[in-house]
Amino acid sequence: MPKKPRETKVPAAFNAFTVDLFKKVCPIKDNAFISPFSVAIALSMAFIGAKGATADEMAKVMHLTFDENILSRGVLDILESIRTSDPQMKDKLNIANAIWIKQGFDLLPAYAERVKDQFKGAAFVVDFSLTEPTRARINAWVSEQTQGKIPELIPHGLPDPTSKMVITNAIYFLGTWSDPFIKKFTKAMPFYQLSGEQVSVSMMCKMIFCAYAENESVQYIELPYHGDAMVMGIILPRRQDGLPAIEKELSVGYLGSLARRSNRQAVNVYLPRFKLDSTYGLENVLQAMGMLLAISENGDFSGITGKPEAVISTIIHKAFVDVYEEGTEAAAATVIMMTPPTRAPNQQLPPPPPIFKADHPFTFIIKETRTNAFLFIGHVLLPPTATT
Repeated sequence: MPKKPRETKVPAAFNAFTVDLFKKVCPIKDNAFISPFSVAIALSMAFIGAKGATADEMAKVMHLTFDENILSRGVLDILESIRTSDPQMKDKLNIANAIWIKQGFDLLPAYAERVKDQFKGAAFVVDFSLTEPTRARINAWVSEQTQGKIPELIPHGLPDPTSKMVITNAIYFLGTWSDPFIKKFTKAMPFYQLSGEQVSVSMMCKMIFCAYAENESVQYIELPYHGDAMVMGIILPRRQDGLPAIEKELSVGYLGSLARRSNRQAVNVYLPRFKLDSTYGLENVLQAMGMLLAISENGDFSGITGKPEAVISTIIHKAFVDVYEEGTEAAAATVIMMTPPTRAPNQQLPPPPPIFKADHPFTFIIKETRTNAFLFIGHVLLPPTATT
């Protein structure tokens, strides 16, 4: 039996942040894929140590209308709800957190306990003056947590030798469709770009019993994964060039209304195979969204050590997704580097079933059904399988 969806304050806030960050980071220019959920979890580990105006700004950007106690309890509830592994290895969802602490950088016991108990976060003491060995160690941890899909989150030259602490989150999902596509039915079909140009893609085809909704602007389906704990929601504009207008109006309420209006029915689904990977530096983006103090020399994270010894200097996010006949593999990782505040930030024959034919640009999300948490979001403007 599928788990009953449950809305809570923290998933709702994270979902709102997901849409905001996606629209800010992923303009309609190219294929894009990101896990704002991963970013939100990493930022939350910094937020519970933020104070004063720094905390106020972070809360506003992240839609946190509640204190850090509710946040950390809510994160724990999410982690316990969605961390699952199918005994038959058909589905796997793993979320891991860790903090990497400079030798001699003493955390407040209350902060360390929260990271351990409420974020399920591991803590490692490292020597940041040994940049390359530390980089290799953190990257190896991320690679292990993402099954090798994010092998090098931190680039050469980082972390900074003056770093006080590094925060990492990694998420990995491997899901098989409840009703897989059949490979022999995958065939070359046209895909129409926003410009109207036609290319050939490997199009998967199948009649699927799934949640479906439509209106004058879009068609929407939710393709369930094995066990129905996870689904992929796909928003397909009616117009071949309609994605920019749809994403302009994209919001949690808009996505929620589509999901609520959907009904399970047979749908002829055409979906291109695609594989995407993305890398983002998020300091400037989050500052533009209003998180100014946290990513500046004036940030106050005295809730971490008892005094303002470190601020956020660098935020890197990487994401990967592969959608194919049997299912989906997706991974993402986020690293937040905290350095002394004296250092400037690093910028960087009934009626026939409806036909859902994703032969033009579309937006998609991967979400967990019990908490309704959006784990990943992206859009496809030109499937990588395309040939001109």
